[in-house]
Amino acid sequence: MSGFVTAILLSAGKSTRMGYPKALLDWQGIPLIRYQVENLIKGGVSQVIVVLGHDHKEISKYVTDSQAELIINERYDKGKITSIHKGISVVSDESSDIMILSVDQPRDYKIIRDLIKSHSASKSLISIPSNGVKSGHPIMFSVVLKGKLFEISESNKGLKALIDEYRAKINYVNFKNKTIFLDMNTDEEYKLAKKIFR
Repeated sequence: MSGFVTAILLSAGKSTRMGYPKALLDWQGIPLIRYQVENLIKGGVSQVIVVLGHDHKEISKYVTDSQAELIINERYDKGKITSIHKGISVVSDESSDIMILSVDQPRDYKIIRDLIKSHSASKSLISIPSNGVKSGHPIMFSVVLKGKLFEISESNKGLKALIDEYRAKINYVNFKNKTIFLDMNTDEEYKLAKKIFR
């Protein structure tokens, strides 16, 4: 049985390359940030923490009535790691596992559900979706690594350094669904992602 999973949804950046707030992109008829929150919850996440930063007043309007907890990272311009740290700081004491996902990585609830199920069954420290060759997102961490997540920094390769440290204890969850690789930074990637997601 799955434990208490906390998801940290990162949505603090400026979306410079996109030229438009990625959180507000249309995704299946609703703003992307709302789609992400709804699918995380539907997939079995107990606590959703949305980390906002740039343009947070406008973006927050689309999720204030959701079950997500909204927090503001005033230091978002210092890099994604600061948003991860901000999210980690409010993880529930009940949490058994922490999932990290960026708003520009749309994931259907079935991927979330299956990742949680495999992670729980494997009792691994880290679980990563994969097609057997390439790794995708989101990544799940046992709450045992919460302290380690606080230690990551931009200068030491961030999450990659932590993943490298525990490489032998990673549970790679096999998915045939190529949407585990979706990451939208430009308008071209957004248009391609919509075609793949159909």
